[in-house]
Amino acid sequence: MTITGCIRGAAGSPGELRGEFAAAPAGTVLANDAAGVYGSYTGSCTAPALPVANLQEVTPGEAELWTTVLGTTAQPYTIQVACDDDRQRPEPKPADPRDGQAPA
Repeated sequence: MTITGCIRGAAGSPGELRGEFAAAPAGTVLANDAAGVYGSYTGSCTAPALPVANLQEVTPGEAELWTTVLGTTAQPYTIQVACDDDRQRPEPKPADPRDGQAPA
């Protein structure tokens, strides 16, 4: 996939990544709804696997989020994980000096 556009999100309004898929299928989309795109990836991956935490392992504080905003290379962004007072569940908050902008 090649990212072709990025619209910054704001409070109450999600951001958007636009992209183009390769001609060959690389997986199956199970859902594409307001909460995101879900499915399984069956293509090859050349990047190393990154560790993922389970919900019970997530604690408030600084964290690193990897995403592809521009081009085809994922880059790290710094976020702050905070607990929502009503739900007491960890929630990511932007903290990167790029402030959600596409990497240079």
